[in-house]
Amino acid sequence: MEGAVMRISIPVVLAGIAGLSGAASAQCDTATLEELVFLSGDWNRYEQTGIYGGQSYYVLDADACEVVEMVEGGDGNTLQRALFVDPDTGQWRETYNPDFFYYDLSGEIDANGALVMTGWSDSGEEGSVREDLRARWAPLDDGAFAYVMQVRAPGAGRWDILGAWTYVPRGSDPNGETPAPDAQGPALGSEWFE
Repeated sequence: MEGAVMRISIPVVLAGIAGLSGAASAQCDTATLEELVFLSGDWNRYEQTGIYGGQSYYVLDADACEVVEMVEGGDGNTLQRALFVDPDTGQWRETYNPDFFYYDLSGEIDANGALVMTGWSDSGEEGSVREDLRARWAPLDDGAFAYVMQVRAPGAGRWDILGAWTYVPRGSDPNGETPAPDAQGPALGSEWFE
């Protein structure tokens, strides 16, 4: 992929991620891992409206059979997400369970090459209700990709947006490798949302 760097297995950064994600320590199916090669690289992230929202990078790690997103910040890099192949189902999965918010997603690559995952979220508070959750990572024609996460309350017909981003390769971003805080980039139109 032009403008992107594929990073493979950074043991110091990834040492504790298997415990967060629940990834299997068994031999990785590299063909499955390579389904998400379009995520690999260094990215400038633009919010749904096209406003610059920071930088991150995705790492494909064959040792843990994970795809990890790290968000770059002033004090260093922090884990954004760890996608892994569930050893029981063979599907992609992402789980998150800090003290204040829980979710569990699983899914596969669709006919358009996008990773589509569905599941649930729960605030973790007493009396909270599980809500439907879905996420999609979709490659775009220009080497970028779109990421959209939506939530739906029980019985509701409408999906609300939790996050929607366009990831542009740093090396080919028209705004440069490090855009200004108010830089305008690609926006995600209504076709991305129901």
